[in-house]
Amino acid sequence: MIPAPQTRLFLAMTSSLALLMASRTPVLAAETQAQLAPAGQTKAMPKVDDAASLRLARALRAAGDPMSALPLYRDILARQPRNADLTVEFGDTLVQANLLDTAVGTYQSVPADSQALPGAERGLARIELMLNRPDRALEHANRALKIRPDDEPALVSQGVALDRLRRHAEAQTAYRQALALDPRSVVARTNLALSLALSGSFDEAIDLLSPIARSATATAQDRQNLALVYGLKGESTTALALSRLDLSEAAATDNVAFLDQVRQGK
Repeated sequence: MIPAPQTRLFLAMTSSLALLMASRTPVLAAETQAQLAPAGQTKAMPKVDDAASLRLARALRAAGDPMSALPLYRDILARQPRNADLTVEFGDTLVQANLLDTAVGTYQSVPADSQALPGAERGLARIELMLNRPDRALEHANRALKIRPDDEPALVSQGVALDRLRRHAEAQTAYRQALALDPRSVVARTNLALSLALSGSFDEAIDLLSPIARSATATAQDRQNLALVYGLKGESTTALALSRLDLSEAAATDNVAFLDQVRQGK
């Protein structure tokens, strides 16, 4: 039996954004300010605007440039070391930059009595999924949900971990709970569809994926998810047509042939 492809936790990313760091107004050195000040007066150093720095850091992350955002987060946290929410956000940025070891330590530094703890547990679950350790990921997701049962991203992480452990019915329950909290969640809907396909419910999976894959904002990944389900269902012609939208002829043909092998191996 050829194992079915593992599901993935899909993360949305905005298009690239040009941000000119040089456009920020430089702060004059203290001695230069003193020279420009009237005699007998010393100008105070301008107050650092953490809110503006945080906006810039978030924009850099959204543009897919977490490495440029990291120094900004470090600078803010140096002034706000007890800001647990910001610590979790810094950890998320480290994960985005694939600095997983540092991210683990950052999440683990969040106090156990902090309201930000579910976010830290979510981050640890995501790292364990990236390292293909679904049993550990499930532990962290469950801890987050014990504190905050309506945590939609934690429910998705729980579902992905359960799918990786081949506990598809439980995974689908988690995804449906996430969708009840956020019916517009493409991540939850996509993972539910893939989980249904893995358990043989192809028509329901196609019904969930088709609006996503055929929308004006659909990505190549969205279309290939739908192609995967059609291929597993045995509708190779449709799967090949969808694959050709984003892949070369050779790659599309190889993918569909592989899915046919998976289907016949069940």
